[in-house]
Amino acid sequence: MRFLYTCILTIMVLLSQLSASEMMDFVQRTDITYQKSANIVNKDGVLILNGGSWTNRKNKGSGYDGNGVESVKGYNFLDTYVGIKFAVRGGGKYSSFSLSPKGFKGAMTYTTHNTWAKSKLISEKKYRYQTLRIDKDGNWVLKLSKNGYYKKLLYKKVGKLSKLEKEDLKNTKLVFTFGDNYAGKKSRLAVYEVQLEKVK
Repeated sequence: MRFLYTCILTIMVLLSQLSASEMMDFVQRTDITYQKSANIVNKDGVLILNGGSWTNRKNKGSGYDGNGVESVKGYNFLDTYVGIKFAVRGGGKYSSFSLSPKGFKGAMTYTTHNTWAKSKLISEKKYRYQTLRIDKDGNWVLKLSKNGYYKKLLYKKVGKLSKLEKEDLKNTKLVFTFGDNYAGKKSRLAVYEVQLEKVK
């Protein structure tokens, strides 16, 4: 099922040419079954994913906790820059968030309240700017900043894709997801902007 939004995402330079109508349905639900209360809304041009009741990452019949969407289309992320402006809300408790190309093993996991399994602690209700730059050889740099994409650096990771990972990222989707949200319906992920640009 596709969800239509107007002006949710600002696509700066597209990897492939999309019409205005295609940009409006940039995201769709993932194949994971979330609870009915885990809805997706467009509020003043912002993509907001609301969480369902906490289930400890288990499907207890009504679906998993958290929420998630993915791009309708796959993109080639090699030789590419991805910038995402977002904010999280954990309701004062632990919740785990990720915004990344599907299959990218270098992705950062952000958590509220406390860290877990090498996650990166992130403040609630604050604009955060994630950038991922992958060159044609598979070298990548992933950064999280505040006050702008190139302002105050909070976290940084670097690495190089294996041959198999390079193949996987030649046609994959961009995924926004969160889960293990102890605060249940008080948790959310808001995506304000997405930039996809060819590396110069």
